[in-house]
Amino acid sequence: LLVSGGRIIGALDACIFAPGIQHGALDVDAIRRIDRGDITANDAFLNAGVDYTVPPELRVETMAMFAAMECAAMLLLNPIARVALAGSMAPAIASGVEALLTRDIVIYDEWCAARGLAKIARDTFLGAHQILGLAVDR
Repeated sequence: LLVSGGRIIGALDACIFAPGIQHGALDVDAIRRIDRGDITANDAFLNAGVDYTVPPELRVETMAMFAAMECAAMLLLNPIARVALAGSMAPAIASGVEALLTRDIVIYDEWCAARGLAKIARDTFLGAHQILGLAVDR
């Protein structure tokens, strides 16, 4: 997610690009298995993370590379933006992402999204008309 000037400027869905430990993008084989009815799309998504698709010794490095690629894509929209990682794996992949991007990054814990969503819910309940530049439907 790229936020600039208090507005959302760009975003990528993580499962499209960067896999997690358990969840990940669907490859062609998974799509074919879904189409044949062998598995559901949800089952494919739940078993596409690095724990299922990458050898153990390459998992952290792989996650760091994909996360850095996502950040680099967002940096095209704002090259001077600060970069932050969040989630349970953020501390493990941070040094790899910093090395690939050649810049310092900030690490947030796995609860930062929940705290942010709570603030969005509060602001919506209190009558906000916009949140991060997005209109709030009433």
